[in-house]
Amino acid sequence: MEISRRTTGLFLYGILLSALIGLISFTFLFLENSLSALLWTHLPTEPLVSNGYKLILVAAGTLLLLQCQRRWGTLPQKLDVTLAALRTPQGISGQRVIPALISALVILLTGAGVGPEAALLSAVVLFPVWESEKLRFYYFNFQQLRQQTWQQKVAVLAAPHRCLAPFRPTPVANDPALQRQKKLYYGLFIINGLVTFVALMRATDQPAFITKLGATHWAAADLIWVPVLMAISVVYGRLLVFCGQRLTNFIPHLLKTVRSRIVIGGLVIGIVALWLPELLFSGQHSFHLLTGAWAARSSLFLTLMALAKLLFMLICVATGWIGGDIFPIIFATITQGLALTVLLPQVDHLLITAVISVSMAATLLRRPVLVSVLLALFFPLQLWPVILLTLLLLLGLKKLTGGFLFGNHN
Repeated sequence: MEISRRTTGLFLYGILLSALIGLISFTFLFLENSLSALLWTHLPTEPLVSNGYKLILVAAGTLLLLQCQRRWGTLPQKLDVTLAALRTPQGISGQRVIPALISALVILLTGAGVGPEAALLSAVVLFPVWESEKLRFYYFNFQQLRQQTWQQKVAVLAAPHRCLAPFRPTPVANDPALQRQKKLYYGLFIINGLVTFVALMRATDQPAFITKLGATHWAAADLIWVPVLMAISVVYGRLLVFCGQRLTNFIPHLLKTVRSRIVIGGLVIGIVALWLPELLFSGQHSFHLLTGAWAARSSLFLTLMALAKLLFMLICVATGWIGGDIFPIIFATITQGLALTVLLPQVDHLLITAVISVSMAATLLRRPVLVSVLLALFFPLQLWPVILLTLLLLLGLKKLTGGFLFGNHN
């Protein structure tokens, strides 16, 4: 009977915590979308006043990020850094997830050219660590909790940074039946958190991350250009990777302290806000430019904007304005694909854009499968076979080059 009560309580507690994780993740995106629109959408019409307002926003964001860095260190961390720390013997604490989300919110609201996915994906890793620590505390201290009043139980179970039990190998923890139960519960908790997150996103009608780029009328004869466009894009992407690595390695040598890097990054954001405001933020809500204001612009203009977007993102990350690189790179590579459609006017423009963007983004992000899945969402269903063909060619090229092009990622 006691075991049944503990199991039931553990399950209900996990459901509550996973729903809370979904709520916090939604709140982060909701605040980012709402506050960005509030601060940046309705700017003063007078140019001088508008420019002054932008500079005040960037200066305020820089000061806030300096305070966050002083209190919590450099946050948010990139996903690969979080995963690497998770694999170490000492593991990683889930207590840093809220400071990471706060720092990320400051960075995003200031207009840095990075995306929210770095903070969210790190949270996806850190939140379950924290949830596991809370659940282990409940499991191993069930007898003591039973003897407390309900007010004391709530105070213990609701405390975010207290009453945690880090994982330690024990005979009980390695029990096969307990391991099976844990896997089942954690699977249900993950589903519950995702359902909570998606339900809240839909209930509040949050803006979609995906923008369809139009219709396609490609023909079988166009497929002959797929390997050619892919090869050109991969070579160009490798050149950009080489230049980007040199830049990101040079900046720390030039700017020795984290504070000086953050200040210089803030100055760059201010310059972009004044002269290239379309490049602010990650680009996830700027795809309308590609089907609207930029649709009639020249190939040179689009190429320069794609390069500027990538350069802006690299400078932001290298100067401590850390965020996701997926959406900025997707925006830049689609822009580059549209810029090069003029080279082959007889070939379907969206086919060219799809092949170039998938090949370039896969080279820059070193994740051909993930890139192909994400970019497929921007294109009509009729182009998905072309994207699949491009992915297969990229994977074949990866195998042929021994993984040189895409590192160890999938």
